[in-house]
Amino acid sequence: MVARRWLLVVLCGVIVLTLATKLVFRELDFGTSLPSGFPEDVPIVPGTITSCRTARSDDLVRVVEVRIQSGLPFLDVVQFYRDAFASGASEHWNVPEFPLAGPDATETSSNALFGRNTVVVMISAMGATTSVLVQVRGTSIFTLPR
Repeated sequence: MVARRWLLVVLCGVIVLTLATKLVFRELDFGTSLPSGFPEDVPIVPGTITSCRTARSDDLVRVVEVRIQSGLPFLDVVQFYRDAFASGASEHWNVPEFPLAGPDATETSSNALFGRNTVVVMISAMGATTSVLVQVRGTSIFTLPR
């Protein structure tokens, strides 16, 4: 009788812990728009947002991932982000930012600090469109980057 009661207590504890973990670490999907309160200093290239969602990084920080398809040529998108990082980043970690591996390069990336958020941008040419992934890392798993 006591063993069954302890088993029930342990089982209830596991269920509560599982539900709490799911609630804290859940991923949010914002569809094709930026979430309210998205940091205004984070540069977003003109184009179509195809996906915007949150994820949790390995170090328990919430990340907002924005995927953009731009009709701008690859080199124009690279120049947009070079200019945005040069004028808006509060701390630069890669110099030069968005390096190209030659005249036929089709991808590049860089990261920098914008306010309190780490911003990682990956750019790749995909035919006539340019694909951009912007990751904005916040400071906590409990709040979105701001």
